[in-house]
Amino acid sequence: MWLTAVTHKSALSRSDKRVLHLDPNDYYGDLEAALNLEDADAWVARQGGDGGSKLIANASTWTNSNANDAHGALRSARSYSLALAPQIIYTRSALLSQLVSSRAYRQVEFLAVGSFFVYEQPVTGDQRGTLSRIPSSREDVFSTQAIPARSKRSLMKFLKFVIEYDSEQQRPLWQEHASEMLARFLEEQFKLDDSLRRYILALTLTLDGKITVRDGLAIIHRHLSSLGWFGPGFCAVYPKWGGGSEIAQVACRAGAVGGGIYMLDTGMEKLPVDDAQPDMMSLKLSNGTTVQTSALVASQDEPAEGSLIIRRLVAVVDSTFANLFEVTVEGAPKPAVAVVSLAALESVSSLPVHMFVHSSDTGECPSGQSKFCYPFRVCCYSITPPPVFRGTGVFHDDQTIKNSYLHCLSFALTRKIIVRPDRKPSLHNPQRSMDPDDMFHMLINGFSQLRRRISYHTCHSRCAE
Repeated sequence: MWLTAVTHKSALSRSDKRVLHLDPNDYYGDLEAALNLEDADAWVARQGGDGGSKLIANASTWTNSNANDAHGALRSARSYSLALAPQIIYTRSALLSQLVSSRAYRQVEFLAVGSFFVYEQPVTGDQRGTLSRIPSSREDVFSTQAIPARSKRSLMKFLKFVIEYDSEQQRPLWQEHASEMLARFLEEQFKLDDSLRRYILALTLTLDGKITVRDGLAIIHRHLSSLGWFGPGFCAVYPKWGGGSEIAQVACRAGAVGGGIYMLDTGMEKLPVDDAQPDMMSLKLSNGTTVQTSALVASQDEPAEGSLIIRRLVAVVDSTFANLFEVTVEGAPKPAVAVVSLAALESVSSLPVHMFVHSSDTGECPSGQSKFCYPFRVCCYSITPPPVFRGTGVFHDDQTIKNSYLHCLSFALTRKIIVRPDRKPSLHNPQRSMDPDDMFHMLINGFSQLRRRISYHTCHSRCAE
């Protein structure tokens, strides 16, 4: 939304167009901003008043008052950067290509996004969950011990197919199934079992776990073809210090170089059309200035029909999660971001949860801490404040794990999902909507189970040594 607006402004200003960009906020980024802890508290307070966005609901922050130096504690507010719209950028994406061709990439420091994982939660409380790295290359497939030999052959057959799926030789295999669900296609055409299908679907990062063959193959092709594009061992990058907000600020500076004007903390209202100049619009700015323009482009400020409500949660955790950021390919840079897909529990929800884990190398938290981002989550249409932010302490009973969560920011975003004319929106079944309290029970328990599982792997490895 906001990133699209500033990139358009930059392009227009560099095409000799006179551009004035108004932003009623006193910070860059709008709903894609990166905020420190103090700014996040102010942003949450503003969402509950008249100055808040109509696209945001139930914004809350929570700080662990029980954390102390023994378990780790929050540092100064400016030591943190909480991205409202965390995202990764594939190395073969059009956005990254444009940043390179325009040389704007020189103003952004990109970090490698490492492995993609699938975390399967235990069915009962006395069992351990499993954390598995998704193999994405020939070397990964043959080196992993988690996949039987017969399944490896089936997976390699699919990976080879995806690389050339849009060739004349491969199109007949999938085009007649283009509008079908990808999961069924994987089972019928490639005989992939449940575990392998879960790996493949996790790479698509879909909101509801449902994706067509046409779209799924395109996304997985982009993932695989991005591997090694800018270096070994990674397929995506993340802008240091604040994610997409950093790119937006680069676009703002580029627009200013082209002659564009950007005004923060400035709103506007449209004045009646002057009959003498019917092709011009008059705008009165909040500072009292009146300007005229031949075109007005405004961002979405009202929920659109057919929009989804997505719950986002950002948590600062007192743990490094070093096992998630291991270098898996010789010569590869150390990853700063890992992607973890939490498999859905049918007893709670049929929807998956995708999590970005950021190390302190991103510059978004101090050394020794990490940041969890749940950027994608379809939830029900009526949202109540989650219990963890009401002070009831929905964490694991283990006090050490409870104190690991230092700060959380949560909000619900109403967003329109744009689809092609030949594709129907893939919405979850309203009858299977998840209760918000249940959702956050699952999220926080997922935090705890994931941390326990990684700690177990670390201890087991050290004992083996």
